[in-house]
Amino acid sequence: MLSALTGRGEFKRKCLFAEKTYHVAYDPIRCVRTERFKYIFNFESVRPRNIGGGSARLLRECRPAFEKSPDRFDELYDLETDPLETNNLAELPRWQSVRRSLAAELVNWMEATNDQLLERPIGSARFHAKLDWLKKHKC
Repeated sequence: MLSALTGRGEFKRKCLFAEKTYHVAYDPIRCVRTERFKYIFNFESVRPRNIGGGSARLLRECRPAFEKSPDRFDELYDLETDPLETNNLAELPRWQSVRRSLAAELVNWMEATNDQLLERPIGSARFHAKLDWLKKHKC
C-alpha cells in the first residue's frame, strides 16, 4: 500500500469492508464490497422502522421504499447493472455462488477483526454502564 500512496506503484484492494452497529438505534450491519458487487448482512432487520436524520423531504420520499422492503437478513447488489442498489439479488438462484463467496469473505473479515457480533449482540454504552452499576450492588 505504501507504494501506491507514494506514487511508486499500484495498490488494488480485492474487497472493502464496512460495519455499522448503531446509528439512530441498534441496527448491526456488516458489508463487503468488491468492484462489482455489494453484500450486506443485517443482523436485526433490513430496514429499521426508525428512520432518523436527513431532511423531511428525504424522509417522505424514502419512507415508502423502507416500508415496502422485505425483511431480508442479507442483500446482494450488482453495482455494474444496478448502481442505485434497488434490486436485491440475494434470493435469486443465478446469484447464489456470488452470495456464498461474499458471505465467506465477510465472515473471514469478522473473524480476523474479532467482531463481537460473531458471539453475541453488542450492548450500548448505556447498557454496559447500567449493568456495571447493577453488578457492583449485588448481595
